[in-house]
Amino acid sequence: MHPEIASIHSRLEKGGDWMEFRNEIARLHGEATTQDEYGTLLEAHHRLVAVAEHCFEPEKCAQIRQIAFDEYKMFLNVEAMEDGIINPVMLDRITRREVEAGRLAEDDGLRQLASAGVTLGDSADSKFDRKVGDWVGLSSVALGIVAGLLSNWRVGLIVAILGMGLGWFLNERSRKAALANAQASRADRGYG
Repeated sequence: MHPEIASIHSRLEKGGDWMEFRNEIARLHGEATTQDEYGTLLEAHHRLVAVAEHCFEPEKCAQIRQIAFDEYKMFLNVEAMEDGIINPVMLDRITRREVEAGRLAEDDGLRQLASAGVTLGDSADSKFDRKVGDWVGLSSVALGIVAGLLSNWRVGLIVAILGMGLGWFLNERSRKAALANAQASRADRGYG
């Protein structure tokens, strides 16, 4: 674990400038890579917001709490990002973890959205190289048309169907490899 992240709770206990801690947590969140690091920072953020009433006037404290809650939700969305987009499966896992940790309400809108969004599936499932499979499939259709015109339409149809099947197979193999790589990467980061 990143040393600054590992020590954040002990430094918070010693006290200091509220806004400096808030800025440090936000900065460290941008450097976090594992579920443990994110969880440590989210807990630190939660504790920091809990002491806001001791640092600010009541009206300002209410504003800060709302801003901090919105920031917290942004942190969850950032943690769920893979390849620049929010992965619905990851957001569901992360918000479920946060509900279990007591930092997010089960009926919170983000949790409900994440729970419903999981039906969209794993975005890693749609990010794979289709070039070879598509090229094989399209080429076989063209070759099948040529074979059908020059020889026999049955031969052309067989060539086209076999080629499209091979293209599908190649794409499916590529899709499964991309999903396996994403799952291995998640396991390495503690999302096993």
